[in-house]
Amino acid sequence: AVSLFLDERIGFGEIAPLIEYVMNSHQALMQPNLDQIMEADAWARGAAQAYSEDDAAHARGVSQ
Repeated sequence: AVSLFLDERIGFGEIAPLIEYVMNSHQALMQPNLDQIMEADAWARGAAQAYSEDDAAHARGVSQ
């Protein structure tokens, strides 16, 4: 979310809601190993990217 903000793809006020959305969409694992942590990080970054693209499309009136 922060990198999307720094790239001027989302506004400052969108950081917290985006993080909340991604966290609520994630299924946590108990005692994950490093590979699982890296996989979760990649998933979260992808989910944030997709959310911002969907949000931008809706703002432009485009349905995907």
